[in-house]
Amino acid sequence: MTGYLLREPVTVTRAGDTVTATLAVRAGEPVFAGHYPHFPVLPGVCVVESVHRAATGTLPEPGLVLDAVDTARFLGPVRPGDELTAELSWSADGDAWCCRARAGTAGGRVATVRLRYRADRPAPAPAGDIARDIARDGIRLDLDGITALIPHRPPMLLLDEVTGLVTGQRLTATRTAVAGEPWGPAPLVESWCQAAGVLALHGTDPAPGRVLLLGAVHGAELAGAVAPGDVVEHRVTLSRADPGSAVLTGESVVDGRVVLLVRRVVVAVREREAADG
Repeated sequence: MTGYLLREPVTVTRAGDTVTATLAVRAGEPVFAGHYPHFPVLPGVCVVESVHRAATGTLPEPGLVLDAVDTARFLGPVRPGDELTAELSWSADGDAWCCRARAGTAGGRVATVRLRYRADRPAPAPAGDIARDIARDGIRLDLDGITALIPHRPPMLLLDEVTGLVTGQRLTATRTAVAGEPWGPAPLVESWCQAAGVLALHGTDPAPGRVLLLGAVHGAELAGAVAPGDVVEHRVTLSRADPGSAVLTGESVVDGRVVLLVRRVVVAVREREAADG
């Protein structure tokens, strides 16, 4: 299970060309301790992870690796005790293969996901170096400052420090990968999204009872693995802020090499009652 956020196995069945993945969402999953302590909800990236785990067991040809989360739209919450089911289909797309999935629970559709796989994963072009300017004029936040803004707690808190933040504009943050922690594609994307959440919420009204949710991912391109001891630097730019939501873009870098390029992510802030609907 190295590199995965979820402990419970994903069951994969085939019926002709149809592949179905099923996950029993146990209340004892470690992610619920920190996502969130008073409002347990399965992280959106865990839904993506479940689809990826099912996809790796049904690859249309050997040697394929996950190249990108092309799209992921999150339509409803997954709570402890739910059974998550996803129907997968594969299609060729040039030199890549796309896996499409529709995921739901007994309560209805919760997500649509499209993942792209390649035999040889090219490194994406850098999104741009914003770290130098932020280091000069940005705000720094320690863990207390981070947890005052976002509701994530261990073991799902995947940030160490905000090294520079310009409110309403951009941010850099770091996380050192520790041996024994999962650092596959889903945790890397989750860590970047937490940094995006800090930027989206900094300077806003810290109203009690709000929940930070991942709304959508468009074009999260993977360019390399993260190993224990690596210091991941997340770079985030705020593209648009609306009441209750924000659109962000950026990248994650290890020792000057891009390991994740994020074209567009939408995060949303909801009251607990609305989020549970």
